Formats: sequence, structure tokens, C-alpha cells
Amino acid sequence: MSENSNGLRYRAMRERIGLSREGLARILGVEKSTVWRRETGQSPVNLEHWLAIESVMMRSVFVRSDKVRSLPEWKCMGKRKEGR
Repeated sequence: MSENSNGLRYRAMRERIGLSREGLARILGVEKSTVWRRETGQSPVNLEHWLAIESVMMRSVFVRSDKVRSLPEWKCMGKRKEGR
């Protein structure tokens, strides 16, 4: 797959999450220009980059899910409830 098509897929994922380049860069701990270079094919998108943006996407889906937000135990995930 060409660098440009990888860049287009990377951009599509960012847009699907609903983040600006600056927002994604902040979450990933990189410069905004790094995200731009990946999207335009000027910088390769490697496996580590794919896993990072996929992780952001999965967190985004989890947080936005109405079903998840409506679960009473959602805020206490990982904490043991008394009486169990």
C-alpha cells in the first residue's frame, strides 16, 4: 500500500473520531505537523502509529456509547462494590 493511501486512511480515522489534527497530536504526544505529515504521506505510518490511533478510536467509541454511559457501574469500573 502506498504512503499516500496510508495517509488518507490515517486522516479518515482521525476525522471519524472527530478530532482536529491538533487534538489528535495532543492526545498522542506529538506535534500537529507530525499528524499532517502522516496524513499527506510525507512521513510513513508504521504499526506503532496505527495502534496508537486505533487506541484513541476505541476510547472514543467507549466514552461516546450511550449504553456504556447508562450503566450504573460505569464510573466504578475496576472498583469492587461492597457486599460482593
